[in-house]
Amino acid sequence: MKTQEIKLMIIENYIDWYTSDEIERFEMKANALTYIKEDHVDEIAQSQTNKESIKWSLEDFLYRALDMEEPHLTDPNVEYCDISMKDASNYLQKYDPVKFQEALELMINKHDATIGITWDTIDFYLDEYCLKEKLNEK
Repeated sequence: MKTQEIKLMIIENYIDWYTSDEIERFEMKANALTYIKEDHVDEIAQSQTNKESIKWSLEDFLYRALDMEEPHLTDPNVEYCDISMKDASNYLQKYDPVKFQEALELMINKHDATIGITWDTIDFYLDEYCLKEKLNEK
């Protein structure tokens, strides 16, 4: 289905939903068709260009914390990807995984959009909000 067909379908559905007068409905649909034919912007094709976004997750906090604690991992046979959030506290000595969600939300809400979020940003939030030492001081 082409962009023009999709746009027209959306507009016609809107007209059908909000207009009860048949003559008005017919005129509005004719105007919509004219508008669609004259509109040369293909929003659907533009939105499908090679764009991707980066999404940070609790697992990023977990894997970063594990990276920072690597010498403390007690089982050398365990791979990071095998450790679930549920089991994280069994492997982390310095960081409290219960605090990861709060730290993630704070990081996303307070980050500097001009520089974005980096691994250094996650390190900061891990140390500020998830470090057991600091949590015990509070």
